[in-house]
Amino acid sequence: MILGKREVIPQDEIPAERTWIGKEFERFRLRNPPVVSDEAQRERVQTYISSLARNIRFILISGRTWPQTGLPAPEILLGKTRGNTIIFEHTKVYVAIETVEPLLRTDLTPAERAVDTFRLASIILHETVVCIKEEDGVQECVS
Repeated sequence: MILGKREVIPQDEIPAERTWIGKEFERFRLRNPPVVSDEAQRERVQTYISSLARNIRFILISGRTWPQTGLPAPEILLGKTRGNTIIFEHTKVYVAIETVEPLLRTDLTPAERAVDTFRLASIILHETVVCIKEEDGVQECVS
């Protein structure tokens, strides 16, 4: 995300066998070399990352209920992102306690621990990336 940004692929560039999915496709574009090599641009990116660090809150929840209401969820939620709004000052990233609990066990084999660690890390990474979108220099969280 630091070296580039996502952009929506125009429908006429999407192969015919992929159009049935009915979703937007995005591609990753590298930023121009000056953005990567220029000191001022690197400082801008560092400021952006620092802003993310200050404005994202990770919260453990039960994956069996909706974080906003506490009502039962139709399926288990491993992670959910809620952007900052008038009500909420920070972007909230909810992570299900059910993904953390296995790591608290002492009887896991190294392979089991590696799988559970990877699962938790991928959920945190996914939910964090959901918060990173840059359009016209304005950062916003999208979910």
